Amino acid sequence: MVRWDRGFETERIAAFFSKKEKELHEKIGWMVDHQTPSGNTQQLNAFARKLETELSAIGGSPKVIPCNPRLVCCDFPPCNPGIALIFHHDTVWPMNSFPNQSKSLTKWVAPGIFDMKANLALVLLSLEYLKCYHPEKLQKFRWLSSPDEEILGNVSANELVKMAMECSVALVFEPPLPNGAVKSKRKGCVRLRVTFKGVNTHAGNHYAEGRSALAAAARFLMFAEALTNLEKGLTVNVGLLQGGTSVNTRPGFAEMEMDIRMWSHSDWEKVAKTLGEYQDKEGVLVSLTTLAEIPPMNADHNGWGYLEQACREAKLPFCHGQAGGASDGSRLAPYGVKVMDGLGTHGGGEHADGEHVDLRALEKYFIRNTLLMLKLSNAMEK
Repeated sequence: MVRWDRGFETERIAAFFSKKEKELHEKIGWMVDHQTPSGNTQQLNAFARKLETELSAIGGSPKVIPCNPRLVCCDFPPCNPGIALIFHHDTVWPMNSFPNQSKSLTKWVAPGIFDMKANLALVLLSLEYLKCYHPEKLQKFRWLSSPDEEILGNVSANELVKMAMECSVALVFEPPLPNGAVKSKRKGCVRLRVTFKGVNTHAGNHYAEGRSALAAAARFLMFAEALTNLEKGLTVNVGLLQGGTSVNTRPGFAEMEMDIRMWSHSDWEKVAKTLGEYQDKEGVLVSLTTLAEIPPMNADHNGWGYLEQACREAKLPFCHGQAGGASDGSRLAPYGVKVMDGLGTHGGGEHADGEHVDLRALEKYFIRNTLLMLKLSNAMEK
């Protein structure tokens, strides 16, 4: 067997990209055209089936995981996975809500393209390269794509974590930071629902007998958001508030949902204690329910050296950064899985009207990620 040097491997990966670039654009195209809003089970499941067809064409063997919407889980026979490839295929965009799609020679603007459909297509191409030149490496990989990561859903929290924990390494293809840095540290995130039960009364005839749940919610909102400490990176945000039944009724019910972010679990414990002990001064009953909880991520391990080598050979910068948002990687790091997060291609505007990828960067990120996958699979054989 001929042993190729690193320079040759990099050149061959680049040549493969040039040959397949048109097909790559076609894959990205169908992915962004097939809209997948979080919560739209029909759209998500149809997308998952198309993605499974793409994986099967490379030699993958999709697994049926009992959940709805469906998790895309695929191994490659003879199936000895140690490296999880982590994605999500849901987006924050409701159907037909993205304002203006466009594509130029350098920039492709489309819903979910940066977070993270271009990365789905790009890593499919990396697997295709392995099938052509290193087919024995495919068995080391397990593809996992969540249908509900954007809403911190149950599939991400349960089924994806269960399947990923059978691997020792997780490559998470979330967008990088604006300077290209990967994400080795993420804030934890807690979502709470808070309900307020007061007393309904007629606003004109029996005002004093009522207890306004909306007024209590307003008091609680000010109390809770005052716990924010920007110097410590602790933020408390009430994003949704509703209540009342009519304008001439003292509202007996209100409800809010809040998002809390922090760098350390001890900060969350302090906030949880403070919020849990809160009592409304006018006697409105306040109840808290945890909707989702993702711990802070500290991905400190010896696997980053492989990425540093791959960046060097792909002529990309290598640097670590930290992010305020959580990801599926955040759920895996506490279990000892070596998480490398933020491996997506260059672009910007995630969750915003100008969401886009830089088409000039696709080749270098394809080279880097393919080299990383090769290096990690080689290391597992030693």
